[in-house]
Amino acid sequence: MNEMYIYRDYSNRFDTNIYIRQFGKQVCMPNHSFGPGTRDHYLLHFVVSGKGRYYYKDQVFEVKSSQCFLICPDELAYYIADEEDPWTYYWIGFSGSRAHPYLSQIALTKKSPILNVEDMDYIICCLEEVIESSKLIRGGDLRMLGHLYILLSKLYEESKRPIDQTLQDDYIKKAVEYIDMNYIHNISISDIADSLNLNRSYFSSLFKKKLQVSPQNYLIQLRIDKACDLLIRNQTLSVNYIAQSVGYTDQLVFSKTFKKLIGMSPSSFRDSNLTTK
Repeated sequence: MNEMYIYRDYSNRFDTNIYIRQFGKQVCMPNHSFGPGTRDHYLLHFVVSGKGRYYYKDQVFEVKSSQCFLICPDELAYYIADEEDPWTYYWIGFSGSRAHPYLSQIALTKKSPILNVEDMDYIICCLEEVIESSKLIRGGDLRMLGHLYILLSKLYEESKRPIDQTLQDDYIKKAVEYIDMNYIHNISISDIADSLNLNRSYFSSLFKKKLQVSPQNYLIQLRIDKACDLLIRNQTLSVNYIAQSVGYTDQLVFSKTFKKLIGMSPSSFRDSNLTTK
């Protein structure tokens, strides 16, 4: 068996969102196997040649060249190389708070642990770079992490599976939270999508599908609603300051938008809501 195995624990190093736990390459002998056993981190195997079987949750997956399979933390798994055409694979294991969301975006989950890889040569290059970077005396850990991010982004780019319903709802919840916390700043729809690690066009269509309003119009309506509240509650605050307080750097744009949605200017709206003592 031609085997290369490297194990390091990168927890509490540089980036707690995601960090590498192990990686390597193996040319398997016939019937080479692992398990049944568990891991305490996510583990991806990329099959570059040959074939084998992956047993997971009473299911059997035939895994061959140009495919990868996922082992999730604390899940019992067993895999074995084919007797006549044993596989050769690379693997990389990682943990971190963002590991699950990143894999979910790629559509690799407990329910769907197999992924076809269109550009395996690119993935092999990333994994070889991880291995080579581990040999650096200085900066190796950061460079390895960079190549892991590149690898995951490539898988996300290739993934064509729909994101499951629960995850879609989580994205919308987080998007609304982001807007509620940042509407006072000069944020864009791209900023919101980037905060979720989603493509801008996909995010916009998902948001509109879920809330029946575009993210841009949601943001505008929220700002104007906040402005209405300020105009009533703080009647000495100038319209310009109110505009800035709800994310508008241009008072004219603010006033034009306000009138379009409310039907009157900010000053007229304030006058119509004056309270007498």
